Amino acid sequence: MDQNDFIKYLKVYKSHDALIVEGEDDKDFYCLLQGKVGVWKGDLADRESLVKVGEIGEKGAYFGEMSYLLQEPRTASILAEDTVKVLKFPGDMLPQMVMKQPKLGLKICTALADRLKGTTIKQQDIAQQRNILRSDATNQFLHAKEVFQKMFFILNAIQNQFQNPFLKAALEY
Repeated sequence: MDQNDFIKYLKVYKSHDALIVEGEDDKDFYCLLQGKVGVWKGDLADRESLVKVGEIGEKGAYFGEMSYLLQEPRTASILAEDTVKVLKFPGDMLPQMVMKQPKLGLKICTALADRLKGTTIKQQDIAQQRNILRSDATNQFLHAKEVFQKMFFILNAIQNQFQNPFLKAALEY
């Protein structure tokens, strides 16, 4: 494939345009030529609920290949963060491109490994935060238990005082 063949795959997106929509079944994959895209989870119709899980800004980076490789719907949405130029290839071109350019296969494998590493680090951070919250909750529970026990002893002592015959007589008088 020469340079002129690539022109037909060139696409330009404006800021906030969706290149990929989570849940859709298309299998196209992209090569980033210019700009930056964000990786988002959630319903695009409710932009307030979207959660940004990553971004891609490296010229020559490939994305969108997972849907073709796994033969599954899109796992996230990709939105342009500024003006973006990409080469948009049909998914079924991926195997032949990798056969003709083995470095492309290695680049995609490296990108996938890097994403997995990032996910693992985020998962570790989440687990650490969960453990901190769990520890805080346990400490709060133990503190509340201690306060409850003190209150129980105080109320029990007050109740015992009301059982005192002299105090009981004074209250009845």
